Amino acid sequence: MFDGLFGQECSGSMPTSNSALIPRVARDGDFPLSNAQARLWFFWHLEPQSGAYGLSRSARLKGRLNEVAVQQSVDALVARHELLRTTFVECADGRGLQHIHAVFSIPLEVIDLGGLSEADREAEAHRLAAADASAPFDLTTGPLLRVKLLRLGDEDHILLVTLHRIISDRQSLDILFNEFAVFYAASIQGHEPRLPEQSIQYVDYAVWQRAWLEAGEGDRQLAYWRGKLGDEQPLLELPLDHPRPAEQNGRGAIHLFAIDGDLTERLRHIGQSRNASLSVVLLAAFNGLLYRYTGQRDLRVGVPVTNRHRPETKDLIGCFANTLVLRTELDGHWSFTRLIEAVRDTLLEARDYQDLPFEQLVQALQPERSLSHSPLFQVQFNSVSRRVPGELVELSDLLIEGVAEAKTMIRVDLSLDIVETATGNGEQEGLSCGLTYAEDLFDAMTIERLASHWRHVLEALADAPDRTIGSVDILDADERRQILEEWGCGESVPQSGKCLHELIEAQVREQPDAVAVLYEGQSFTYGELNAKANQLAHHLRELGVGPDVLVGIAVEPSLDMVIGLVGILKAGGAYVPLDPNYPEDRLAYMIENSGIGLLLTQEPLLGAFGWLGREPKPGIGSNPMIFCLDRDWLKVSAYPTEDLPNITNPQNLIYCIYTSGSTGRPKGADNYHASFVNLVGWYFSESERAHRKERVILASSLSFDLTQKNVLGTLAAGGTLIVPLGTLMDTDHFVAALTRFKPTRLNCTPSAYHVISKYVTEHTLSLVVLGGEPIDATLAAHLSKQNIDLMNSYGPTECADVAISYLNAAGSEQTDIPLGKPLPNIQIYILDADLNLVPAGVAGELYIAGISLGRGYHGRPDLTAERFIANPFAKETGARMYRTGDLARWRSDGNVDYIGRVDHQVKIRGFRIELGEIEAALLRYEGVREAIVLVRDAAGGKQLIGYVVGADERGDLESRLRNHLKSSLPDYMVPARIVVLEKMPLTVNGKVDRQRLPAPKPLIVSAGFATNLSSTQKLLVEIWREVLGLDAVPAEVNFFDLGGNSLQLIAVHAQIESKLQRKFPLVTLFQHSTITDLAHFLDNKGQEVSSSIDAARARALQRSRSLGRFQQKVGRKTP
Repeated sequence: MFDGLFGQECSGSMPTSNSALIPRVARDGDFPLSNAQARLWFFWHLEPQSGAYGLSRSARLKGRLNEVAVQQSVDALVARHELLRTTFVECADGRGLQHIHAVFSIPLEVIDLGGLSEADREAEAHRLAAADASAPFDLTTGPLLRVKLLRLGDEDHILLVTLHRIISDRQSLDILFNEFAVFYAASIQGHEPRLPEQSIQYVDYAVWQRAWLEAGEGDRQLAYWRGKLGDEQPLLELPLDHPRPAEQNGRGAIHLFAIDGDLTERLRHIGQSRNASLSVVLLAAFNGLLYRYTGQRDLRVGVPVTNRHRPETKDLIGCFANTLVLRTELDGHWSFTRLIEAVRDTLLEARDYQDLPFEQLVQALQPERSLSHSPLFQVQFNSVSRRVPGELVELSDLLIEGVAEAKTMIRVDLSLDIVETATGNGEQEGLSCGLTYAEDLFDAMTIERLASHWRHVLEALADAPDRTIGSVDILDADERRQILEEWGCGESVPQSGKCLHELIEAQVREQPDAVAVLYEGQSFTYGELNAKANQLAHHLRELGVGPDVLVGIAVEPSLDMVIGLVGILKAGGAYVPLDPNYPEDRLAYMIENSGIGLLLTQEPLLGAFGWLGREPKPGIGSNPMIFCLDRDWLKVSAYPTEDLPNITNPQNLIYCIYTSGSTGRPKGADNYHASFVNLVGWYFSESERAHRKERVILASSLSFDLTQKNVLGTLAAGGTLIVPLGTLMDTDHFVAALTRFKPTRLNCTPSAYHVISKYVTEHTLSLVVLGGEPIDATLAAHLSKQNIDLMNSYGPTECADVAISYLNAAGSEQTDIPLGKPLPNIQIYILDADLNLVPAGVAGELYIAGISLGRGYHGRPDLTAERFIANPFAKETGARMYRTGDLARWRSDGNVDYIGRVDHQVKIRGFRIELGEIEAALLRYEGVREAIVLVRDAAGGKQLIGYVVGADERGDLESRLRNHLKSSLPDYMVPARIVVLEKMPLTVNGKVDRQRLPAPKPLIVSAGFATNLSSTQKLLVEIWREVLGLDAVPAEVNFFDLGGNSLQLIAVHAQIESKLQRKFPLVTLFQHSTITDLAHFLDNKGQEVSSSIDAARARALQRSRSLGRFQQKVGRKTP
């Protein structure tokens, strides 16, 4: 417990609250609950069928056992401790009271396993122990202590003890077993037990504690915690293997591991040199690991407190334990020494404020309430000092040996429990450690990896305590090799040393009469295209176009577009796509920044550039020469049609494409021929292996980076480029081209494909390549059913469009599509803020290196230096890598998952949220075809707003979708509003245009309160007003946001059940925490829940009294 953290730095006495002795109270009725008991009383109402609130311990009894003496010892314990014969009474307002029984029998249940084989006996004993540990209790009827004896042999027994936490804590188990041994020895030897008389019982403490805190001490301690924890209570974002469910079920598992004695002693020495206990050093190292896993600099860790610093409480069985929230603010540049000192100082402060009940702190700070995670902290640390393994106790003819707990229930995400173990023979002590984790969130492999990484942190701390937290390599050698050499390194493929236009010329020589381009009723063979491109190239070269000279091109999708692109490259230059639909200021900046002296366009588009002849605007404008590929073609028609001598090399530019910039100005990404040729080699590698010529339909504008490989890459691979009249946004023409020209390949964004997906029925497509946006499960399933291969492609414009890819074959059942793995000759890294490799599953920023890297941003050396940085993992000097600004993580199979943008982190009420997870949940609702979730500013702060496209128009789809989300997502991830659209607005590049998504229509309210309430809503309003003491209750505001607490929630629940004459679980008030939602539940589902709740409760109680059908096979008796 927490007291183990207090070592040398707390050598003074612990606080004793006040010096007066705790008085005994008259035993003349029922008694109030302590603060800790009140919290558990609430949890029992919330989950009456849960076994998560039992404490269990087992002991192996070796030797001759007197079962009658065991029963007598249990009876003596019950007589000595009032709490073991206490049950709880519920008042009309939901409060609980303690009822102490003068006499209470707890019979020992004996189960004989002697008839089984040795292996079966052990397995069955373990099963029975686990079942008993997780069986629920009824607090109103008791008993709240269960004692079972498993007979494995004549001199081999296991004693199982389970208590509800409302009457116990872990130290109570120590007391109970110690006193059991005393009572048993006394019974066997025929003498009175030698135990000191108790001056008080737990009920005396409960009454005193309430009075002491209410007299002002509670306010003093609360003021400290308010100042320490602040107003915002962030959720610790550990990397999860599974989405966080809407409600925790408490199921846990444990990974056990050890820290050897040598490392333990080195760590202890470091602590001593800084006036800190070993436990402080271990907690500091754990905080360091949490920082490395989450990147969060504000950490909150829960630490259990024995809370027994009053001398009268030392030997009492009872619910004393409290939990403190220890906040550590740190930075990756801190040394471990500084972190240890910070944790030590926090503990020194906290010890004087450890009496404030955790539930009172939660109520005061009002964090977002959710059944999906614990409030204020999600990770727990518990360090216990020096115990002998097995906790051996020897009696005259009996050896009592502790057995590991069978139960692994957990109410937090993760708990690190540490026990210092003594070998008993003078050897150095080590640490016995256990990581208990929520199975709903983590896989066993992830926790094993986390334990290994913590050990690496400990070793680094022990070796060099002045080393910075961010400089430690937490990966072992095998992990590092796997990430760098297997997962993050694309296949090494020899390069041709050719430029892109040279590959096209090779196709011309191989198949001059093959069709290169189809456009409406026109077409070009490879020979015809080459001849016209050569004529243009001769002219351009005369105009001064050569290596690294940029030429602007602004054309509609057409044959002119293809001639212009190929002609520029043959001349030796690089092209700059300019979309004539862009605003004048944007075009002017792009022309000025690129420095183009020549613009290729078409006569109908001249109006978009009419301003070029005007007086330049201040700071804007150059006036390049304009050449119209249609109007001015006669000027070049006399030029030679033969290939020009090549004057470029693979390190010359192929194009400069402008992308959006964070400053509002677009930035031009310069890319090399070598990068693009590598891309094309990958893009058509499967086709080449199959000796298949692709027919690729163009689905995007020329200014979009993914367009380049479909135009020039198709020609370089010898395929046929299909240019529709207009883009994919022009559905009629695009679908006509699909039908007429029968393409085999299509490349666009997922949003753009949604537009035409319903038309893709009779088709010839074998591959759809999607990029630019995440791919939703619905779309992946649709393509698979259509017998179309799906290729996910990821890459920034700065890295030649695609750096990572994943192929999902036709017919596959997989719908969770990752980004994939790196392309040939490309390396990728996922790094934390300190440029360390992150482990699998941990989020980090994605970096790209290798041949795909472009030269940088045109005319922006400052921005280039910021985004193209030195590659610390490269063997060659001067190597660079590109900082994408995207968050990603490794899957366990080496594929990469996309998370989102680093600079677009969404936080709502302190919770970091992945919008894609909400979108995926919306798409699981039948009839929803597309879904987008974004954040909008509202009067009360930021709100999540969902947008869906679906065929379901029945009734209130918004309400049904919200209820659907509540069944699988935490409530803070459920959008405040969901807007139903006929279709998503798209940009010219086919991505969802989020700027054009409409704001939701306001709800019909009057002065903030809903009107036209139903009879159920009116009843609920009256109950809430009475319990909360409010004049009015808004129908759309959360119960806890109105100031409600857990005790008041029990009162509300009791009144609703009474007035509606139906039963429903208390947890319903968490799941439906507004008047509107709760009324909808009660009117639609409450009746069926009411009819089943009594049966469910009866089954749960039966489970607590019986451990299955095993009694039919073995003997059972009560001594």
